[in-house]
Amino acid sequence: PHRWSRAPTLRSPAQSEQPRPWDFPDVLSGSVVPTLLVAGTLDRMLEKGWEDMLSQHLKNVRVERIEAGHSPNISHPDDTAKLLRDFFDRIDGR
Repeated sequence: PHRWSRAPTLRSPAQSEQPRPWDFPDVLSGSVVPTLLVAGTLDRMLEKGWEDMLSQHLKNVRVERIEAGHSPNISHPDDTAKLLRDFFDRIDGR
């Protein structure tokens, strides 16, 4: 398993109950909502390939990569905005 996928199951010292198993991919697998995953190829916070692993659980997904770090929407807003516009235009059938 990817390290990032374990984060939601880690117990906070403030929690008194046991954490639930993380079912994020299972929940997503039932979704038919068009989804855009934008990955920064220079991201050092998430494991390399997280977008490919997550996309395997989605039915209507598009994966895009930007040569950026963890937050391409902040470091590369114009590139991210173009990806979003293109994604929404395709959904709208333009």
